[in-house]
Amino acid sequence: GGSGRSHRREPPPPPLAGTAVRFAVEPGLEASLAALVENMLPLCSHAARVADHVETRVNRFEGGLVAHALAAEMQELLSDWRTTVVQLEHQRNLGRLSLQSAWFYVQPAVGAMSLLARISRRAASLRGASLLNEISREAATRAGDVAARNLCLRLLRAASAPYAEAVERWVYEGVVDDPYDEFLVVERAHLRKESLAEDYNAAYWSQRYTLRLEVPAFLGEGLAEKALTTGKYINAMRESRTTTTTTTATDSGRFSRRGEGGTDGAATRTSSTSEFSLPPIPPDGLGRLALGGGASSAGSGTHAARINAAHRHASAALLRAVLGDGDLHGRLRAMKRYFLLDKGDFLVHFADNAGEELARRAPDISVSRLQSLLELSLKLSTASTDPHNDDLTCSLERQGIIHQLLSIHVTGGAKGYAPADADLDLDENAAQMTPKEALRLTGFETFALDYNAPWPVSLVLSRRAITKYQLLFRHVFHCKHVERRLCEAWQTHQATRAAAAQTTGAGDGGSLGRAYVLSQRMLHFLQNFTYYLMCEVVEPNWHAFETALRDAQSVDELIDAHERFLDACMKEGMLFWPRILRRLERIKNVCLKFCGLSETLEQSLPGRGSFRENLRAGRLSVAGGEDTGGRVSASARERVEARYEAAQAIFDACEGDKYASEVARLEGDFDAQLRELLEALNGSAHLEPNLASLCARLDFNEFYSFGPGGKYT
Repeated sequence: GGSGRSHRREPPPPPLAGTAVRFAVEPGLEASLAALVENMLPLCSHAARVADHVETRVNRFEGGLVAHALAAEMQELLSDWRTTVVQLEHQRNLGRLSLQSAWFYVQPAVGAMSLLARISRRAASLRGASLLNEISREAATRAGDVAARNLCLRLLRAASAPYAEAVERWVYEGVVDDPYDEFLVVERAHLRKESLAEDYNAAYWSQRYTLRLEVPAFLGEGLAEKALTTGKYINAMRESRTTTTTTTATDSGRFSRRGEGGTDGAATRTSSTSEFSLPPIPPDGLGRLALGGGASSAGSGTHAARINAAHRHASAALLRAVLGDGDLHGRLRAMKRYFLLDKGDFLVHFADNAGEELARRAPDISVSRLQSLLELSLKLSTASTDPHNDDLTCSLERQGIIHQLLSIHVTGGAKGYAPADADLDLDENAAQMTPKEALRLTGFETFALDYNAPWPVSLVLSRRAITKYQLLFRHVFHCKHVERRLCEAWQTHQATRAAAAQTTGAGDGGSLGRAYVLSQRMLHFLQNFTYYLMCEVVEPNWHAFETALRDAQSVDELIDAHERFLDACMKEGMLFWPRILRRLERIKNVCLKFCGLSETLEQSLPGRGSFRENLRAGRLSVAGGEDTGGRVSASARERVEARYEAAQAIFDACEGDKYASEVARLEGDFDAQLRELLEALNGSAHLEPNLASLCARLDFNEFYSFGPGGKYT
């Protein structure tokens, strides 16, 4: 102000230097008067700086609602300052104002205007939570100056008003009201809930709604996470249930709803299990924000209590939807029954009906035929009473279980998939099967079950979780298949022992006896390994999971408990150690080769009579005779002739060196591979204590560690 005789305005600086205005005293002014003018000039510069900031922000909304609210409050303060200037000018026009009195009147405003200029300068490039936190930090630094701190809190309260309204709408309605991309929550609308059931790497639940990198100090990280979760739960309920809110818009743009205006934090009861009521909004919304306390005020105050109440309401409602309407307990028991073979009677029926189909090469198998046989097996088993068995389907994978594990890890889908101490092979080439290797795979090696989980159960039974179930199923199913083949070989051996006993000169059947012993060792290995998987891995982890399931207070806790259960089963089941899994696969391949060798004995039997058919049907007793169930009608002479011919055929088949050398080779391969497996298990026992128990079970007499007789021989 003034006539310009005591001071002059310097030319504006270049555009790159900013928009600050500087004033200078005219030369030749008396020293005392020049000193007074020098004291007042910064006030003019600060006022010009604040006015420029207000004009920029008020007329343009690109800076966001928070910056606009701050500029509006500064504009109100500037109006008070301009009123003071007008009053001083009036006194000057009356000749009653001197420089000394002017300084007396404006001196109290110097600190406030300096603070406003400082905040406007720092707020020029800030928006949203960053701007609010900058004002909070400024208020904290002014703790010793009551007037300056109150001014900062006034600005902070005005600037945080639109932010608090956006938080309120998110917490109570699950709506992201963010036209200028500055709100607490970031929404990615392109992520759909259907991806949970389709994509292993689906990021819907974790990435559809996320927090910004910086949150306001009055919320803090903990309360911001709770607010984020509350809105997520409300949106999840909106996807699955009918909202009971009455959509009558009020003047503030909110929705009136049942329970509004009730006790703060009280959750309204739903009239039906298929309905959901939004958390009731108190008349004053989130209430008065606890500002100015910094980190100590986060999580306290009225707004924190109401956010916690809304969180409890939304969390309980979604938990009821998943556990009650979605019948999560029943579906998890079904997953254990089918994928973890808790009650595997349906699998026995399926293996009997689909054995020939699964023995073919994977490209030649009809999946629709397998699905029909699976449905038939479910109807013939105890699973027929399961209300969710219609959601079970089958499929054929394109690669072996080891390559599937490695491909998931190499493609980046195993983030959080395996623990840090897992021995995963990171070679990308090792994760890929050659076309020839893929063509050699049979149905038993690629068969897998699948499950269609509806929303909102798909939050827990997502594609990621079902893939882990499939890996566990393939692991156990192939072990069961090899065990079944060894049992068939055992049946063949029982018949050959009985038939060989009828022929003099057959000797002690050295190669046959060696084969009998080898088959028992193989059966001992497979049965104990399967027992370990079912009784020492799945069952203990399942009981711990059931306890966590009962104690869960939110859907996120359910998801975490389920993931921990599956990861523990996979880790203890050695699916996180492909090097160990490869040795196990080699042992099973040796067992299958031995079963194929045993089938050559059956093929060497004469086709005369019903002996071969009885052998295949398991109707021959250890004593060499047929059962007395009346299923075979043959004279005693025919039975004797059949036994004699069979014994002679077996003797001829085993007389050469080929059978004996093959048995010896398979025995050596089995012993060598099992010793390597035991060494690998012992080497990893410090990472997984259960492996020590498996080693003791597989090598109970220390035969593989110290040879026949154990270490005391």
